[in-house]
Amino acid sequence: MNPIYSDHITRTRQATNKLIDALNELRALKAEWDALDLGNKIDDGKRDAVDAEGKPAPNFGDFEGQPHLTKAEIGAVTGTTLTAIEELLKKGHATNLHRIRA
Repeated sequence: MNPIYSDHITRTRQATNKLIDALNELRALKAEWDALDLGNKIDDGKRDAVDAEGKPAPNFGDFEGQPHLTKAEIGAVTGTTLTAIEELLKKGHATNLHRIRA
């Protein structure tokens, strides 16, 4: 086989592996988000917010220097967006991805 084609196939399989791994990681993060009820425990940026135990609540306003990031955006990725991707995968695309997984 022409090395150019072989390299393309190898890189496609590698990218597919990364995609599958990323989806699995997002599923695990969603499960953690839900299990820890982070949507109700993380504050969007109120500096003096405290949790039920009186400890400072995590603050998205200071998250990695990204003041625009909110818990709703994180929740959307781990919730509605992941669900939409999974619905697409159920239509045969998951099978397609796993067929070429290295």
